[in-house]
This record gives sequence, C-alpha cells and structure tokens, in this order.
Amino acid sequence: MTGIRLLMPGDEGRLDTYLAHHPATSMFLRSNLRRVGLEDRAERFHARYAALVDGDGAVHGVVSHAWNGNLLIQAEPDIAVELARFHLAAGDRAVAGIIGPLPAVRAAVDRVNR
Repeated sequence: MTGIRLLMPGDEGRLDTYLAHHPATSMFLRSNLRRVGLEDRAERFHARYAALVDGDGAVHGVVSHAWNGNLLIQAEPDIAVELARFHLAAGDRAVAGIIGPLPAVRAAVDRVNR
C-alpha cells in the first residue's frame, strides 16, 4: 500500500536510490542526507523527511522540512503538495522558503494553504 510516512534512520539507502534519479534537482537533499543522515535535530543540515512510499518500500517523492525552516522538494507537483501539507500539519516548524524543481515549488506555494 502506498502512503506518506516519515523516513527514519535506516531509510537512507531507499531515499538515496530515489534521489539518484534526479541529480540536477536534488543536490541539497543528497548533500544533507550524506552529511547527517535522517536524524532530525535543530542543527545545521538536519531535517524531517516525509516521503511517498509504496508497499515495497520504494520512495516516489520526498519533501524535507529543514532545521532552518526550508522545505526541500523532490517530487511531482501533486505529491509535493501532499508532502508539504503533511509537514505543516505537525505545526511545530515555520516555513522560511521552498527549494526544488520549479513546477513542484509553484504547486506547493499555490496550493498548500488551500
């Protein structure tokens, strides 16, 4: 069954496999993942990662909500909107900016608060 879930330590390989298919638009996500993994602390390069994951554990889109408030997107626009909403529902971290492929960023900006 496909659904949204938080990625946790141990999920790094499946996330990196997905991001490797999008090298031109996932530089920040890949760099942060390599630096600090999937732990979410209020420290530089850390983030909370939400992903659309299928029944086999494969990632089909990801949005991280970083320590500094930025949303980092690597997902199709409709998936990006749902993942951003997932993060905002937690209500514990403001959004300072959005980084990612332009269609996904535009979709998030236009539709997340609707």
